[in-house]
Amino acid sequence: MKILISGASGFIGLNLIKLLKEEGHEIFGLTRNIERAQRKDPEVIWIEWKNFNEGVDLKPYGEMDAAINMVGENLADKRWNNEQKKVIYNSRIDATETLFKMLKKSQARIKTFISTSAIGIYGKTNNNPNEAVTEVSIPLINGYLQKVSSDNENAVKKLHKITR
Repeated sequence: MKILISGASGFIGLNLIKLLKEEGHEIFGLTRNIERAQRKDPEVIWIEWKNFNEGVDLKPYGEMDAAINMVGENLADKRWNNEQKKVIYNSRIDATETLFKMLKKSQARIKTFISTSAIGIYGKTNNNPNEAVTEVSIPLINGYLQKVSSDNENAVKKLHKITR
């Protein structure tokens, strides 16, 4: 399969790429820093995406089978002042919306779209190992990260309906 991954040069992205390549998949990684990404994994076809509000042309890369959306500013890199909170928020919600526009414009027939969020927004369970835990079985923690994650998940749901 040909798989497009946003946020591919991060810690999780690079480990996911390694597993996907072992399965024989061809990986296309969207990254803000193509030189750094190429040093991390020169076998990936890296596509530079510097501005989350502006898309890149995906047509030259051909038909993609799947897209995995892990785009977003690293939460641990900087102190969360008001400016950094805007960067974090926009790097997820705006970038997710732009990614959908890029895929639609390229006329890609994505069969699978996976988008990540954050696990830190969920409250604690009673630690019962036999209890099934889902997004609706435990309460969300109110706060900034919960808002970012919920808004991003809602953007994916909304955009998914529009593109179907």
